[in-house]
Amino acid sequence: MRLVVFVALALLVGCASLGMPTDTDDLDVIRGAVCRVMRYVGGHGSGVAFLERDGWTYILTAKHVTAGAEEHPFILAYSKDGRDRVEIAEFVAKSREHDLALLKTCGSHLSVLPLALPTHNYLISDLYLKAWDEGEYGPLAGRYQWVYAVGYMNQLYPPVVSVGRILAVDKQRFMHSAASWFGSSGGPVVDPCFMCIIGINVALRVVDGMPQSDNVIALDVSAVYGFLAELPW
Repeated sequence: MRLVVFVALALLVGCASLGMPTDTDDLDVIRGAVCRVMRYVGGHGSGVAFLERDGWTYILTAKHVTAGAEEHPFILAYSKDGRDRVEIAEFVAKSREHDLALLKTCGSHLSVLPLALPTHNYLISDLYLKAWDEGEYGPLAGRYQWVYAVGYMNQLYPPVVSVGRILAVDKQRFMHSAASWFGSSGGPVVDPCFMCIIGINVALRVVDGMPQSDNVIALDVSAVYGFLAELPW
């Protein structure tokens, strides 16, 4: 619980001074916090650094990215300051309820992207929610905010930053249209106004057996805080 309070206070200080990303330098800040997470037994996804504490950098990713490899070290690969970097990370924990996992690495060059406050509400109004329930999705789509989705696609460096809009919200998850790929699992969804993490990508929506790269399911920040509160910090 102390960690959750610490992260929330850090966000109040950090987010208040950050504006809407308007140039490549701002996007580089986002890219600098995202890494490729590679398993010892094969397979990969994305992860995002969100906290530095006692010399450790903590990385959020999707639980299915780490599945079957928790006893082994993970390889973090990313590009920073024009250099490709590789680090070793340890598995910390996985959520019992959600598709979330936590890694940590020491002496990292990753930037840190803060978590949004757990009260983040995507700028949704009661009118929008009523219209969504009644099946009138199209006309009111503008009530949802724009977002960035960040992740690694195959072997590309640096990570891809896609722009989209939140399409629907359901309790502790939401769907957005920022293009993502299988390697993007575990990567962050970022609020472009405050440069903070509002969700973690976990799946692509499947329609008629085909994954939809612009219908992406993410766990929202409230699920992340719930996961962190489970841990014995």
